[in-house]
Order: sequence, then C-alpha cells, then structure tokens
Amino acid sequence: MLSYNSFNTHTILTISQIDSTNNFAHTLIDANQSKNGLFILATNQTAGKGQRSNAWYDGLPDEQMAASLIIEHTESKPENMFILNMAVSLAIVDTLKTYLPNAAIAIKWSNDILVNNKKIAGILIENIIRGSSWTHTIIGIGLNINTISFPDYLPQAISMQQCSKQIYEVETVAKKLFVELDKYLQLAIANGREILELYNSQLFLMDKPCTFIINNIPTIGICRRVTFNGFMQLEIGPDLISYAFNEVKQVWEQD
Repeated sequence: MLSYNSFNTHTILTISQIDSTNNFAHTLIDANQSKNGLFILATNQTAGKGQRSNAWYDGLPDEQMAASLIIEHTESKPENMFILNMAVSLAIVDTLKTYLPNAAIAIKWSNDILVNNKKIAGILIENIIRGSSWTHTIIGIGLNINTISFPDYLPQAISMQQCSKQIYEVETVAKKLFVELDKYLQLAIANGREILELYNSQLFLMDKPCTFIINNIPTIGICRRVTFNGFMQLEIGPDLISYAFNEVKQVWEQD
C-alpha cells in the first residue's frame, strides 16, 4: 500500500545553481523544512548523482533538467517502494511523447529512459526510513533537454534537441513533467497492478533475445516481465529466473 497526499497545489522551487537537487532535498527534510510535493528545479547542477554511485553528466546551464520531488508518506509500506520507480518512469515517458511524438521511447530496467536506443533520462530514488516508518521519498530526475553534444565517454547519451532540432525551455518541460508525476503517482495509489502492466509494456527489448551480464559472464536471455517488487524475470534456456537490479546488467546494442 502507498499512502500520501496529492500535490496538485504544488510548489516549484527554481534554483540557479546547486551541487545536487537530491542533496538539497535531504537538507530540507533533515531541517524539517520540506513540503509534500515540493519540486526542486536547478537550472545549473554541478554534482548530479546517478545509480550505482555514478555521477550524472550535468552539462551547461539550461541544457539539462535536474530536479527532485519530495514526497511525504503517511502509511506507505516499504515493500511497495518499486512502484514509485515505475510511476516516475511512466511519467517521463509520457512527457517525452508530448515533445517527441515520433521517437522510439522505452524504459531500460530499472531506471533509465531511452529515446532511439540512447539514454535521455535517469532516475535516482532515495527513500528515508525513520525507525520503522517510511517517512519520505526523494525522486531525483535528470533529463537531457538542450545538450548539443556529449563527451566522448557518453556515446549512449541523447537529448531532446538532438532528436527534434528544437530548443526547449527547461522550466516548461519541468512543469509538464510535474503534471505527469502527479497523475501516475495517484494511479500508483489507486491501482498498482495497472502501473505494473503499463511499465512492462514500455520495457526496452521486452520479449526479445538480449545479452545480459550475470556473474561477469555474458548470457543470452529474454526479459519476460518485471515483478511488483522490481525483479526482472529472465528466460534463460528452459528456466525462468528472477534477478534483482544489482545482480544483472542488460547490454545495449551500442555496448
């Protein structure tokens, strides 16, 4: 069960420069100055964080959308944490479909969003547990918007501008994303199973043979679905095996 209030009456806090919007969200929560639905938007982030202790490429001012959404829980159960990941992924997908209607958009398990087989967005969700209570979630989102070129060490990255040849106002895209986040987070409360089915319908290379790295060994498998608790079910030969995020890596065609 998930339980938190809608944030239709929202606050977007725009900051010109910051090291990390997630770090700032933690600071507000620790000081008891946070607010449910507070959406922190940075026009220039200098030390963005990614999954697996990776850094997020921040680019130049107004090239990227770096944002964090604070959710205050009431009676949410920790076993439902992955549903937030699914809801946020779907919100980003729908936002991108608004601006890039002809692009191939997919979710690469568990928290990357791809356009034309390249990464355009990443998600970093940090949950705060105090005692036995799940009190807050910080949803960090990085979206490549106006970047014209990426460093050579990021051959798999792409931006909205590279896809459409248009320049976008970062805050306008952020406001659209905020609407989609509220929609999907409310659906997550009302019907988690629908969120799960929608998430699986958008998965990258779903039901297609793909290379996965398991125990440092390249292995051919087929993703059949992701479960409610975030495990990927891989068909490897005659077996259907469930893997957690840190147990397997899906190899891109560009790898």
